[in-house]
Amino acid sequence: MRHLRQARASRRRSSDQRARKARGNIGPNPNQCANIDHDRIGGNIGNHCATQTRRIYVDRTACHQYRNPNRPSVARGARVTVVLDTSALVALHVGGSMRTITHDALLADSDWCASALALSEALTVIDRLTEEPILRTDLEDAIRHTWDYIAVVPVDQRCLDDATHLVREQPLHISDAIHLAAAQRLPQPIRYVTFDPAQIPVALSLGYEVISA
Repeated sequence: MRHLRQARASRRRSSDQRARKARGNIGPNPNQCANIDHDRIGGNIGNHCATQTRRIYVDRTACHQYRNPNRPSVARGARVTVVLDTSALVALHVGGSMRTITHDALLADSDWCASALALSEALTVIDRLTEEPILRTDLEDAIRHTWDYIAVVPVDQRCLDDATHLVREQPLHISDAIHLAAAQRLPQPIRYVTFDPAQIPVALSLGYEVISA
């Protein structure tokens, strides 16, 4: 375990050094490219992304700036709660129009939330996106860095009960319903970011403002 912790700490230090070189942007490094299979991210996200993408590095300092609790909403006078599902969390770290949409949604307000399920799902997607070990490691580090700044809604019995109710009433998979049920527990209004077409009509029926492609 000690060696694993040391290895992860070393990867994070390397990732932070690369992030500082990116001048604080949450975005692509223009000097390095790799292939990613966008069709495997989830929903129809692959229909909106190019087949080539650049490696993404997340700057913790930049994230902290966006998470300033005193920062007013750009899009509205009142603050909103921005909720990411798995497709949005992954899209934030790969190139394409969906990264821009998700990034802009996060800039619009400082309250970022997601179901605890989102991280687990996002990490399981990584190996299906690319076969390059280095890119897999970089992508995992970037997602975990972003996750440090997201308020997590636990997948407890209440969440599971609410998700079960949604599945019985709507044409949803249980995993999609868990994301939607988690958002119901958060302060209104909700700005729900997803690129999964199955979730969009249900999210709208729940009164969420949907951000999608």
